Amino acid sequence: MQKIGLILGPMLFLGSLLWTDFSPENPLLTPMIAVTSLMVVWWITEAIPLFATALLPMIFYPLLGILRSSAIAPVYFNSTIFLFLGGFYLEH
Repeated sequence: MQKIGLILGPMLFLGSLLWTDFSPENPLLTPMIAVTSLMVVWWITEAIPLFATALLPMIFYPLLGILRSSAIAPVYFNSTIFLFLGGFYLEH
């Protein structure tokens, strides 16, 4: 199942990003759906650890121009979030 996720996730990501336009009025919607589809596939198949999957928006949103790092970082670097990430890391 993990191998399927490792292949299917990036295929959906690139397919959504390169060959579709979900909303011409809102150009940020397509890259957001691409990142979400990658996360959903990897989360369900556990292709990579769940804590790493949760960090994908922090990597892809600035790269794709969806949000700036300064807007995303405060959400991730919260003490409660670190508690959850540590728990996910120890669980795996």
